Amino acid sequence: MPGSGINQDTVTPVVQELLPKGLREIHLSSGKWRDSKMQVRREGMNFGASVEHEWSVWGVDRKRLQRVRAAADLAWDQYWHTVGGDEHV
Repeated sequence: MPGSGINQDTVTPVVQELLPKGLREIHLSSGKWRDSKMQVRREGMNFGASVEHEWSVWGVDRKRLQRVRAAADLAWDQYWHTVGGDEHV
Protein backbone atom coordinates (compact mmCIF):
# COMPACT_ATOMS: atom_id res chain seq x y z
CA MET A 1 0.00 0.00 0.00
CA PRO A 2 1.80 3.16 -1.20
CA GLY A 3 1.85 6.06 1.21
CA SER A 4 5.16 7.86 1.51
CA GLY A 5 5.91 10.57 -1.03
CA ILE A 6 2.54 10.38 -2.79
CA ASN A 7 1.54 13.70 -4.35
CA GLN A 8 0.05 14.97 -7.60
CA ASP A 9 3.36 14.44 -9.41
CA THR A 10 4.01 10.90 -8.18
CA VAL A 11 0.56 9.32 -7.99
CA THR A 12 0.16 8.61 -11.72
CA PRO A 13 3.31 6.49 -12.16
CA VAL A 14 2.59 4.71 -8.86
CA VAL A 15 -0.95 3.84 -9.96
CA GLN A 16 0.18 2.81 -13.45
CA GLU A 17 2.88 0.54 -12.05
CA LEU A 18 0.94 -1.02 -9.20
CA LEU A 19 -2.64 -1.39 -10.49
CA PRO A 20 -1.70 -4.53 -12.46
CA LYS A 21 -0.20 -5.90 -9.25
CA GLY A 22 -3.41 -5.43 -7.25
CA LEU A 23 -3.22 -1.85 -5.97
CA ARG A 24 -6.52 -0.81 -4.40
CA GLU A 25 -5.49 1.83 -1.85
CA ILE A 26 -3.18 4.81 -1.65
CA HIS A 27 -2.46 6.67 1.57
CA LEU A 28 -1.14 10.20 1.85
CA SER A 29 -1.36 13.15 4.21
CA SER A 30 -1.80 15.99 1.71
CA GLY A 31 -0.88 18.16 4.61
CA LYS A 32 0.82 21.44 5.14
CA TRP A 33 1.67 23.73 8.02
CA ARG A 34 -0.69 26.63 8.64
CA ASP A 35 -0.32 29.52 11.00
CA SER A 36 -2.23 28.89 14.22
CA LYS A 37 -5.13 31.19 15.09
CA MET A 38 -3.94 31.32 18.70
CA GLN A 39 -4.03 34.90 19.89
CA VAL A 40 -1.91 34.46 22.99
CA ARG A 41 1.59 33.21 22.23
CA ARG A 42 3.50 33.17 25.44
CA GLU A 43 7.24 33.43 24.95
CA GLY A 44 9.05 30.39 26.30
CA MET A 45 6.01 28.12 26.17
CA ASN A 46 7.00 25.09 24.12
CA PHE A 47 4.54 22.83 22.32
CA GLY A 48 7.18 20.39 21.14
CA ALA A 49 7.20 21.33 17.46
CA SER A 50 10.29 22.64 15.75
CA VAL A 51 11.09 26.30 16.24
CA GLU A 52 10.00 26.89 12.65
CA HIS A 53 6.51 25.46 13.32
CA GLU A 54 6.11 26.29 17.02
CA TRP A 55 2.94 28.30 16.41
CA SER A 56 1.68 26.34 13.42
CA VAL A 57 -0.90 23.62 12.96
CA TRP A 58 -0.53 20.66 10.57
CA GLY A 59 -3.65 20.02 8.50
CA VAL A 60 -4.97 18.65 5.23
CA ASP A 61 -4.69 20.88 2.18
CA ARG A 62 -8.03 20.22 0.45
CA LYS A 63 -6.91 21.49 -2.97
CA ARG A 64 -3.74 19.39 -2.87
CA LEU A 65 -5.79 16.31 -1.95
CA GLN A 66 -8.28 16.99 -4.76
CA ARG A 67 -5.45 17.25 -7.31
CA VAL A 68 -4.00 13.92 -6.19
CA ARG A 69 -7.44 12.28 -6.31
CA ALA A 70 -8.08 13.62 -9.82
CA ALA A 71 -4.71 12.32 -11.06
CA ALA A 72 -5.31 8.91 -9.43
CA ASP A 73 -8.79 8.67 -10.94
CA LEU A 74 -7.45 9.51 -14.40
CA ALA A 75 -4.69 6.91 -14.12
CA TRP A 76 -7.27 4.35 -12.92
CA ASP A 77 -9.57 5.11 -15.88
CA GLN A 78 -6.69 4.89 -18.34
CA TYR A 79 -5.63 1.54 -16.90
CA TRP A 80 -9.13 0.06 -17.17
CA HIS A 81 -9.52 1.38 -20.71
CA THR A 82 -6.20 -0.27 -21.63
CA VAL A 83 -7.15 -3.68 -20.20
CA GLY A 84 -10.61 -3.58 -21.75
CA GLY A 85 -12.54 -2.93 -18.58
CA ASP A 86 -15.80 -1.14 -19.10
CA GLU A 87 -16.76 -0.30 -15.56
CA HIS A 88 -15.33 2.20 -13.14
CA VAL A 89 -15.12 0.50 -9.75
